[in-house]
Amino acid sequence: MRLDPRLVPIVGRSMAIDAWPDDRPLDVAALAVWAGDLPALVQALGVRGDAPSLALTPLPDRVARMSARLGASGRRRIGVAWQAGARPQRQSVRQQFLWKDITPRALGEALAGLPVELVSIQRRPEPGATQELELALGAKVRDFSDVNDDLEDMLALLSLLDGYAGMSSTNIHLRAGLGRGGEVLVPFPPDWRWQASGRSAWFPDFGTHRQSADLDWTDALRALRAALA
Repeated sequence: MRLDPRLVPIVGRSMAIDAWPDDRPLDVAALAVWAGDLPALVQALGVRGDAPSLALTPLPDRVARMSARLGASGRRRIGVAWQAGARPQRQSVRQQFLWKDITPRALGEALAGLPVELVSIQRRPEPGATQELELALGAKVRDFSDVNDDLEDMLALLSLLDGYAGMSSTNIHLRAGLGRGGEVLVPFPPDWRWQASGRSAWFPDFGTHRQSADLDWTDALRALRAALA
């Protein structure tokens, strides 16, 4: 098994693995499968059943640090992110599925006026994107985008947020591991794990708000707002 070094201590607290990550070169004949794609692979082989998310536990000192940084608030705190994945450099199905986005303006307009405090957990936001979100929202957004650099801090932060709204990413997996849910915007066509309709079998605590086949977000954003309200 190979794992992003940022995830090693988090996952290591939840499951016993003798030695990892393994940095040895793969044999040329080896079949490499992303862990996130295993459910799709084994179901194709006839294995049925949907395993729950691996239970993850944030470190108490990290929770204390994130709590101090957040400070007190009388409103629900909702994490938001409007992009996920790597922007496609070529037209391939795999790259298209890995890139998900909506404009910060559209997300801000959809959530404007709700009695919540938005906390940006957008990884590496493009210049001016957070300001675009704030302008459309008509309110300040707490910028915690830097927390993506340390997933121990991100896990702690996600444990403190009251909800989530935006694209699916690593942070969705972390929040699911905490036993927490949220609201996910699902681009068309959907990644297999979000299925063609309804809630995902692997993320049952997350509401799904789907872009239409003509790539319109209007109905999805209206439903997202209603869910948060």
